[in-house]
Amino acid sequence: MTSKEKAEVKKARELLWEKKADMPVPPDGFRYEQLPNEVLERAFGDFKRCEGLWNELTEDEAEKLMNAASAVLRDMNDDDAEEYTWASAKKLLRKGNVISFPLGYLREMSTLPKCPRCGASIVGHTGAISRVDPESTICADCGVFEAVENMLGIVRD
Repeated sequence: MTSKEKAEVKKARELLWEKKADMPVPPDGFRYEQLPNEVLERAFGDFKRCEGLWNELTEDEAEKLMNAASAVLRDMNDDDAEEYTWASAKKLLRKGNVISFPLGYLREMSTLPKCPRCGASIVGHTGAISRVDPESTICADCGVFEAVENMLGIVRD
């Protein structure tokens, strides 16, 4: 791909992301994906191996799941319970984040590239080149984690 083509793809992705908030729910009603903890455990914690194994959820199903997680945490007097309410979760999901909760992981469905380290969508030009695998692009958050691990001398497999 030429540099001109790369620039056009980058601009198209940015425009798509800006308009994404206005996009209708897909006709089949599925808009979110959930990955159970046991699936990630069987993949040895490797999100890249889990692509295609995420369960599709409607918005109502995702909302019920997050509100149930919030209720459980509230019952346990956990200070993080408020972060798991649907209103809070939806803000994070719209940014491409993956939410970890007691039953697994939740993310918004997207055709954007996924971070092989955490499963989040890589939005616009916010990706980073992995220090562990220079052939992989990871999300900005994981890029920061890898930089800190590198500074501290932590070696990741």
